[in-house]
Amino acid sequence: DNTSLKNQVENWSSTGPMCLCCGINRATSELIAGSSPQNFRSMVVMSGDNTNTKCDEQNTGSATQDAIQAACEAYDNYGIVVHTIGFSTNSDGVTLQAIANCGGGKYFYNETANLSSI
Repeated sequence: DNTSLKNQVENWSSTGPMCLCCGINRATSELIAGSSPQNFRSMVVMSGDNTNTKCDEQNTGSATQDAIQAACEAYDNYGIVVHTIGFSTNSDGVTLQAIANCGGGKYFYNETANLSSI
């Protein structure tokens, strides 16, 4: 629900490692476990910084390639559409666009104050 989502987002921190592939892999697992393959399944990946953490699952040797590969696998293997939103000038629009392209989704960019319009 809207209120729970807003409360969750308010508690997020912007410090520490940025692991987009970790988020995509976790969301994929949650969607597989919590929904039927017959249902439409999608996720929204939001980032205000560059990804800098690799994932063992994809193991491409690059944090950005791991994130892109995770989106490809979610879409190709499970039909999960991956949309992306960049919300600061620090976000890596090239990687976010590639994630959305491979994940069958759309890429959006907007400043934090305008995220609700997306």
